[in-house]
Amino acid sequence: MLLVSGCGGGGGGGGGTLTQPVSGEDLTPPLAVKSIRALPWSSMEVHIYMDLHSDQRLYGVKLMRKAGSAPVSHDDGSALIVQDFNPGAGRHLIIDGSGSAGTRYYYSAFTYTQAGIYNTTQPNADVLCQSYSPQPYYGIVQCLSGGSDTGPGNLLYAVDPTGILCGIQTVAADTGLGNFSLKCYHDDPDTAGLDEGGTAGENIAIYVDGHKSSTVPQAVFGAKGVIGVPAWTQEVLLQLTD
Repeated sequence: MLLVSGCGGGGGGGGGTLTQPVSGEDLTPPLAVKSIRALPWSSMEVHIYMDLHSDQRLYGVKLMRKAGSAPVSHDDGSALIVQDFNPGAGRHLIIDGSGSAGTRYYYSAFTYTQAGIYNTTQPNADVLCQSYSPQPYYGIVQCLSGGSDTGPGNLLYAVDPTGILCGIQTVAADTGLGNFSLKCYHDDPDTAGLDEGGTAGENIAIYVDGHKSSTVPQAVFGAKGVIGVPAWTQEVLLQLTD
């Protein structure tokens, strides 16, 4: 797991150990990042989940961030991380702690070889930094049986259709596999123009450690209710879809 607390300076060079390719050297780039997903956390923090292939050519990964549009090259935007070693196949978490409330950021990840050969075809993800704190109006999604997909230590995110983070929870060690309750916070209709959460009838997207999931039935926001008291509870079966 790669953890980063903030962005580096502007876009530009890769890691300090990169070398220029020499005549006759294999110029084949490494495999591209398999997938990348960005999820909101707070007004300044974003969680980026990045999946990597197993590839001996892979020497490092450069993650670029840009406001307004996706970085199109490893020099476009601000370098969030330059990782001068092969972090290995699988899913990695990068934490960007230097966002600005209400700003939409785009992230692109570029893999490279030790000789500095970049793969230029890369997936990207965008996310809106939270502008406002969740309001104390909420309901509960109760997962009765998530099977082996979800268990103690998993980090769960509930997101509304506009990309606002409506709930977050780490599954506790004593809940057992697939047995947990996730608070999902509502928008406050009395604060016109501010989007703090979901509204009645909207679908709830749930992510497990960055993996998209499906719920049976579809998790949906219920009534707003009153402050500090759950207005509704919905039982679902949660299964990972990616």
